[in-house]
Amino acid sequence: MSSKVSTFAVFYHVILHYVGNNRADFGMNKNLIAKAGSVSPRAMHPSTKDSIERKIKVLMEGQKVFLDPEMSLQKLCSLTSTNTTYLSNTVNDCFGCNFRTLLNRYRVELAKKQMVSDGGLVKDLFRECGFSSRSAFYASFKQISGQTPLQFLKQFTSDNAHYRKLRRNRLKKI
Repeated sequence: MSSKVSTFAVFYHVILHYVGNNRADFGMNKNLIAKAGSVSPRAMHPSTKDSIERKIKVLMEGQKVFLDPEMSLQKLCSLTSTNTTYLSNTVNDCFGCNFRTLLNRYRVELAKKQMVSDGGLVKDLFRECGFSSRSAFYASFKQISGQTPLQFLKQFTSDNAHYRKLRRNRLKKI
């Protein structure tokens, strides 16, 4: 009986060794198995990515969904009729940032425009631009523009005489 067990053990190890080293013979190519484990979740058809990118731009620039302080990846997914993976990957690839940074870029650009056109009143601007708090507004503004809102205004006023006049007139009315 021990010779039968030894023969079986040797046969079993030979088969395992053969199958392990020659998977192609059994329809299991090692390269395909390695590639299957590394399939990128970003692999989506380029036309799908382009379509999602266009929808994002329309929603951000046309409908100004970034003004909603409660805007989330899930909400934008429902508005674009896609899933979170595709939306997140599209934002990362096409805009070069994550979703939260994209929202804040649009918000900060609006804040800059409003500070310039309104004569520089910053106090409640964060709410008008979609931020839920003043501290989030200041942190995002600094991160995106490299300066605080007041530094931005000082630089803008020193570079623009028309703006200084507008600001003086605005402050006289208050």
